[in-house]
Amino acid sequence: MADTGFAGLGEAVSRRLLKVFWLVDASGSMNGTKMATVNRAIKDLIPEMREVSDENPEIEMEVNVIMFETNAKWIHRAVNIHDFTWTDISTGGYTATGAAIALAMEELTVEKMGKRAVPPLLILMSDGGATDDYDRQLNALLADKWGKRSVRIPIAIGDDCDEDSLENFRHPKEGPLLKADNAADLTKLIKWASVTVSSTLSQSGTGNNQLPPPPPVNQVQLGGTDEDDQF
Repeated sequence: MADTGFAGLGEAVSRRLLKVFWLVDASGSMNGTKMATVNRAIKDLIPEMREVSDENPEIEMEVNVIMFETNAKWIHRAVNIHDFTWTDISTGGYTATGAAIALAMEELTVEKMGKRAVPPLLILMSDGGATDDYDRQLNALLADKWGKRSVRIPIAIGDDCDEDSLENFRHPKEGPLLKADNAADLTKLIKWASVTVSSTLSQSGTGNNQLPPPPPVNQVQLGGTDEDDQF
């Protein structure tokens, strides 16, 4: 059979998009160990995210980073995981969680997601309650075509979070709310939500599968390293 020149094109067209979002609380209460842990954890897991992408060549993984304090803003937007480098986030201000969700929805349009995309992964990390119209923006996300199909994993940081609002963000099938009271546990949960869950989504491509269980937490090792410090 004659070469039509479309062999490479067919391979490219078959790739499915997986968008990963980190929605990072950068309010003043995240200052110190909390934000330092988030910055270090995500920076360290990038090589593993690239491995997940390499192991699933039919998936194109894009990462998105939104920080929110008094306002929300893009730090990285629709960047291929192989081109991605982490930018450390600093803290200050209040907790505009709703504004962060609104920004994420800009990337969940039919035009940007296409028809064959993998359900997007939204990881929300926060240590407090929202100070804006969070409920309205969350309802808009849950009414959106891709928003309601998304895998939504909130991570509650510290013991003073508004756990009810984070519970509302969580997709029911994702299991109990993830809570980290120290830097070591926060690191483990960020890695699980980012690497393990993205790998599961890449392999299934549907989002309908059962997610693997998260790692055990709240096991502070007395006399350990600074990473074991309580928040």
